[in-house]
Amino acid sequence: MTFLLTHHGTLLCRSGTRLVHKAADNRTGVTPIRLDLAWERIRSDFDRNLRANAVEIRSSIPLGDLAGFTLHVEPDRRSVLLSRDDRYLSAQPDGSLVADREQASGWERFLPLQVDELDRLLSLRRHDWVLSGIDQPVPGRSVRVSRQHGLWFDKQHFDLRYQLPLLDAQDGRELTLLRDGWRIVKARAFKPLVCYVAVGSQVVFDQLALSLTSLLYWGRYKGDIHIATDRNPTELLARVPGLDAAKVSFKRLSDTDRVGAISARYSLMDWPELESFQPILIVDTDIIFDSDITPLLSHILLSDRIVVPMEEFSTRLTDESVGAKLFTADDVVPEEEFGFNAGSMGVPDLHRHGDQLRLIRRIIGNRSDIFGRKHFNWIDQPIANYVAEVMGGFETAQMKRWVRWGRAGTSIEGRRGLVHFWAPRGQAAKLQAMTDYMRALEAAD
Repeated sequence: MTFLLTHHGTLLCRSGTRLVHKAADNRTGVTPIRLDLAWERIRSDFDRNLRANAVEIRSSIPLGDLAGFTLHVEPDRRSVLLSRDDRYLSAQPDGSLVADREQASGWERFLPLQVDELDRLLSLRRHDWVLSGIDQPVPGRSVRVSRQHGLWFDKQHFDLRYQLPLLDAQDGRELTLLRDGWRIVKARAFKPLVCYVAVGSQVVFDQLALSLTSLLYWGRYKGDIHIATDRNPTELLARVPGLDAAKVSFKRLSDTDRVGAISARYSLMDWPELESFQPILIVDTDIIFDSDITPLLSHILLSDRIVVPMEEFSTRLTDESVGAKLFTADDVVPEEEFGFNAGSMGVPDLHRHGDQLRLIRRIIGNRSDIFGRKHFNWIDQPIANYVAEVMGGFETAQMKRWVRWGRAGTSIEGRRGLVHFWAPRGQAAKLQAMTDYMRALEAAD
C-alpha cells in the first residue's frame, strides 16, 4: 500500500467524494488515498543512477480513488505528479485540491510513502533527538512531517525526497540524514542515564549525596540515574531531596568489596532495564558537576567511540595507573602517548560498546583469580587503557572540554561541566575538597 505525501507534509485523502489532504497523524473522518501499483514502478531507487538519461514514466490509473488521472513518475523517481485533461493536481494550503495547474511546481508534487515508512516517520516523535552540529537536544514534540516534503527536527529541515528509505539502525534510534540532499547529519535518540557505583564506608555515600545534588542543580540534569549500591535506596533518596524517585533505579550489591564494586561499572550491558538508554555516563562518586552537562551528553551520544578524558600527565609507557605494567608484561608499545582517567566514562550506547566493557570486566576477573584480589593498586583504569590500546574504540582527546581535575582549594573559575576530585589522598580528604567546592558554587549563585 502506498500513500502520497504532499508538499505541505500532509496525506492525500478522500472525504466523501472530495479529494483533500490531512495531517499524517490526524486523519479522522477521511480515508488516505492508496496507489495500488507495484512499488518498483513508483519509486525505483538506486538502479536509476545506472542510466545516463532517465525519463519520465506515465501510467493511466484505471481504478480506485484516482481513476481517470494520469500518474507521472518524474525522471529522478523521487516524486510523482497527477494530471487530468492536461492539468496537474495541486494541494492548496487550505487543505483542498484543485486540478487546474498548467505547470508543475512544489504544490503539485507528491511523495510516495509506503505504510511502514510513514509509521517509522511518525514514531520518531517518541524520542528526543540530538543532531550533529547542535548542542541541545530536540524534544520529540518538535519532530514533525511538515512543509516542503520535510522531516523537521524543530527548525532543522530534511527533504524526505532525499531521505527515503530512511537510513536507520538501533530500532530506529539512530538515523543518518542528508541536509540539502548530501550533507551528512547524524541523529541519535536522546535518553541519557548517569550511573554510579557506591559501596563501603559512609564517606563514600556522603560523596555520592554531594555529587547527585550537584548533578541536578548545576549540571541541570533531568534524565534517569542508576545506582549500584549495598545501601538501602530509601536512605539514599532521603539524602538528596531533589531526586525524583521515579527516575532513579537501583542495583543491589551485597557481600562485595572494592574489586566487585568496580567490576559492577562494567556490567551495565547485562542489566536489561538499562538497554534502552543512550548515552550512558558512568562516574565516580568523587565528582562534582558545576555546569550544564547536556553538551557533554550530546557529544558522547554522537561519538562512535567510548568517550574518556585524557590525562596529559600520565604516560602509558611509564605510569602504572594507565597500564604501563600491563604493556610491559605483554610486550606492547603503546601508540598513544598519554593514558586516560576511567572515573568519568561516556558510553554512546550499550549495543555497540558493551563488548568493550565486557572485555574490561573479564580481564579484571581473570587477573583477580590469577594474582589475587589484593594485587591491584588500580583496578579498572590500567586495564581499560590496555583494552583501549590493543582493541581501539576509545576517544580521549575531546572530553577535556568538560572535565577538570580537582584538589583542595580548586577554584570555581573556568567551570566546564564536572570536576573530578581524585587528587586528594583518602576519601575524607576528597569529601572535604568536594564540600568546599560546593560551598563556593553556592556562594556564587
